[in-house]
Amino acid sequence: MTRTLDELRSLIMAEDQQIIEHLAARMNLVRLVGEHKRDSAIPVMQPGQVSAVLDRAAARADEHGLSQRFARVLFDVIIQEACRVEETVASQAGLGSDHVGPTKALIIGGMGSAACVAMDWLVRARISCAVADLVPPATGGFAADAIRPSKRLISAVRESEVVVLATPHDVTMECLPEIGPLLADDAVLVDLLSVKSRYARALADLRLPCAAVGLNPMYGPGLSPARPRGLAVQLRSAGRSSQFLADLERAGISLLRLATAEDHDRMCAQWQALPHAAVISFGAALNALQADATAVARDFAPPPFQALCALLGRALAGFEGRDFGSRLWSSFFLRIGV
Repeated sequence: MTRTLDELRSLIMAEDQQIIEHLAARMNLVRLVGEHKRDSAIPVMQPGQVSAVLDRAAARADEHGLSQRFARVLFDVIIQEACRVEETVASQAGLGSDHVGPTKALIIGGMGSAACVAMDWLVRARISCAVADLVPPATGGFAADAIRPSKRLISAVRESEVVVLATPHDVTMECLPEIGPLLADDAVLVDLLSVKSRYARALADLRLPCAAVGLNPMYGPGLSPARPRGLAVQLRSAGRSSQFLADLERAGISLLRLATAEDHDRMCAQWQALPHAAVISFGAALNALQADATAVARDFAPPPFQALCALLGRALAGFEGRDFGSRLWSSFFLRIGV
């Protein structure tokens, strides 16, 4: 018997209702998973689990004659919503009245972009922040030189439960012997360096009693994803370092924990240094070819060219989260002549 169009549509509506009910049931289970992760201090984001879910969905779709690509796209959206639900569970719980983690931080050199992201992370974890920098903020900070600590900076370091070195690599290496020994035994020393191996060796040579944690926010303030994330490595697992990282994760920060500084540097070489090198090489090649940067190229060049030019514009102009196309085409040849 042939069904009418209205009958077929009614059947589809019934299936849609089943889909919604199954999704609601799935999200209820996700909330339970979120509570378990929160109570066990497990990060929300688990890259291996995400890959397993997507692979399983693609395989099941293929068994039922559906497109694997469709299944992966669909479940990627479902996973994004699941992560949002888990993070909501974590944030609603807060840190609780029995919170025993650090509550007071000092950020040395805290006016840079990475430091701003780190400060946001600390505030989310209910850690109050003061800033010591050569040019401090109008409120909540004071002037200080990390390489030549003043009495005020020495006192602030000794009183802080978390001290963040948000200084350039050479400054961090120079101030470490001055600042590190000032920390209390139960404090946590944090660095934000993109390359940590040399710093980790210098830290080991100092034999400090305090804990040491390396963080890498990865994103500038204007490019931070909706779900804050970054890299973390425990350079010295002592005191409250584990509690400190757990507090950040409980506050909604997704941290990919790495075992060593070398592991961190290898990952950053893949994710940051290699893409930057590729983009700058593309720009250098354009310059050598004396390529046309007129509106004709902008309007007719294929998407890969457009994308590389956009990335080049950010790399050279330092834009963060803004439309940099027009300035790119008017200025990048002047900037790239190296």
